[in-house]
Amino acid sequence: MKGIEVILLVGGSGTIGDHIIRTLSNSGYNIVYTYNNRPPSNYKDFPTTIIPYQLNVCSKENIECFVNDLLEKGAVVKGLIYNAGVTDDKLFFNMTEQDFINVFKVNFMGCFHVCKALINELSVNKGSIVIMSSISGLIGKIGQVNYSVSKAGLISFAKNLAAEYARLGLRVNCVAPGLIQTDMLNTIPNDVLLKMKRNIPLKRIGEAYEVANVVRFLISPESSYITGQVIVVDGGTTL
Repeated sequence: MKGIEVILLVGGSGTIGDHIIRTLSNSGYNIVYTYNNRPPSNYKDFPTTIIPYQLNVCSKENIECFVNDLLEKGAVVKGLIYNAGVTDDKLFFNMTEQDFINVFKVNFMGCFHVCKALINELSVNKGSIVIMSSISGLIGKIGQVNYSVSKAGLISFAKNLAAEYARLGLRVNCVAPGLIQTDMLNTIPNDVLLKMKRNIPLKRIGEAYEVANVVRFLISPESSYITGQVIVVDGGTTL
């Protein structure tokens, strides 16, 4: 891996993560991606190098060891995509402090620790950071206090990082998806999904590749004059 330029994708085992990997690889990027419990996928026939690492984003020590190992092997990290996230939806009345902490640790603190460990490397390389937020971080939703606060926090985090590191050539942006076709939607009854689609101006659920295309744009030099922004991919839901 010595001297090889890579994009690091933290949280690559889900539907959106998989599409990000495919899109980036087909665009010529080498990728190191992390997974937690779900086993890594097989990308052996793809045109670039794709390397999986198991990582617990709730562990600062685990993150630091992972980043140190990556850099000691000589990888040149040109971009970071933070896509790790969990939900634990319930009404605020029933939400415990631990319910809040568990979601916040993965969604926000994991991002904080990964960025902290890599910020010098990314600054030297004049890289790009893309943080996956959500429209839940922009609008209020019933039953998502913990999730929404963590995603709103990521937006503020990205804007502040962008302001601090722009002078060094490091760009930081957010992507805020709306309702996207992922495995999570398989548990939602069809009548509920139909109602949800009716409330989307484009009248359909988004596809993971549509999110991946935006991520690829923001991680690439094509977006070289864009930093501190939130790109919403929601079919018009937040209009």
